[in-house]
Amino acid sequence: MSGISGVVFSVAVVYVVLGNALVYVVLTRRGVTTSLMWSGNPGYLLRRCREAGQPRLALLSASTVLALLVAVIAAIAMFVGAAT
Repeated sequence: MSGISGVVFSVAVVYVVLGNALVYVVLTRRGVTTSLMWSGNPGYLLRRCREAGQPRLALLSASTVLALLVAVIAAIAMFVGAAT
């Protein structure tokens, strides 16, 4: 189970990072003011997408927040699996 959790964790983290980077770049190119410092915060880019009226980007941003939760659960599963 630890091996599967490791793969899920790795894929989820890569998806979160690339997805947030894509959303940030698209928002800034469309002229939406965003803070680079806050862009890594879960939910910040989602809020900015909704405020700017970008429903497709909001969906991508929401999926990265969900992937982050999956990564946290996988990390906990790896920790619990290693402790037993």
